[in-house]
Amino acid sequence: MQSLKEEHLVRIRELSKKKNVLPASISAKLYPLKNIKAVIFDVYGTLFTSSAGEIGIMNEKCLSAFRDTCNYLHMPFTPLERSNLIKQYLTHIHHMHAQYKQKGIPYPEVDIRSIWRSVLPAHLSKQKIERIALEYELRSNPVWPMPDVSSCLSTLTKQGVHIGIISNAQFYTPLLFPALLNQELNSIPIHFPLWSYLRKRAKPDPLLFQETIKKFNHAFSIVSHQIAYVGNDMLNDMLPASQIGMKTILFAGDRSSLRLRKDFPQLTGAKTDAVILSLQQIAFLLKNNKM
Repeated sequence: MQSLKEEHLVRIRELSKKKNVLPASISAKLYPLKNIKAVIFDVYGTLFTSSAGEIGIMNEKCLSAFRDTCNYLHMPFTPLERSNLIKQYLTHIHHMHAQYKQKGIPYPEVDIRSIWRSVLPAHLSKQKIERIALEYELRSNPVWPMPDVSSCLSTLTKQGVHIGIISNAQFYTPLLFPALLNQELNSIPIHFPLWSYLRKRAKPDPLLFQETIKKFNHAFSIVSHQIAYVGNDMLNDMLPASQIGMKTILFAGDRSSLRLRKDFPQLTGAKTDAVILSLQQIAFLLKNNKM
């Protein structure tokens, strides 16, 4: 009998979709980075392709994803009931964000299971809620490993570079690694992965980056300027990482995922230490790295 985790892994493999990835039409910036002892990665749009847009917007994609989820899990909601449930789902996310902001959390995150629990019938089990959440996510945001992700992580490990993660994420995000890369996080190895839903805070909250730096410093005596952060989003990734002293590597290897955010005034004049069009180029940046 399969465990719930094993069932989740099977569904991720079945519903994830390979995507043709095209680099953005910008130039790579491959100046060598010195004395880098750790590389921290974003997940969605960096290690894995992502189709997600701005959360909280109701559209046909949401409705069709929930319809297919209901059909697969044999939940006999009418079209009107499905539409109302999705509206409640999105509204509850906004309400929870507002409540967290009132408590002083500038960039809130929710545990998506609690959102589904609040809008779906009360008799549904915890396991059923997780299945619904996963099915809906995989249908609304199918993912696939970026080209060269496995070889990139392997090369960095062989170079003696410590690897970490800071990701806006949910319970299913860590499952992408065993499901699609056939590797558990601790076997890569990835140190101190930070998932936003567990902290109720999302990027670009600098607290997430500060917490990770403290853990790497305590475990490996690594300080902020010895860490490079790799992400696809200038606002959520590059800005907070640079503000606390990390080196920054903008991943522009997937033009559909790249978020330059040129209309955000806080990014005026913002620069990164490197721009890469392939994850393999990280090893090139560090090839003369003096540890």
